[in-house]
Amino acid sequence: MPNTDKSGLFWHLNTGKRSITLDIENPTGRELLLRMAAKYDVLVDNNLPMDMKRWGLTYDAIQQVNP
Repeated sequence: MPNTDKSGLFWHLNTGKRSITLDIENPTGRELLLRMAAKYDVLVDNNLPMDMKRWGLTYDAIQQVNP
């Protein structure tokens, strides 16, 4: 099986992109997420809305730091 992380197509499609993984169940991770949300245009998550609400990371909360 080919290693897609090392393929030419992977490098071509992802050149210049940056990513980070945060533990948003941890208060420090949530704080870092909100600090980054204040500066950047796109936030992608794969959590259930009820989990985001439990962590205080609703659309309204993120919109407060980046209208």
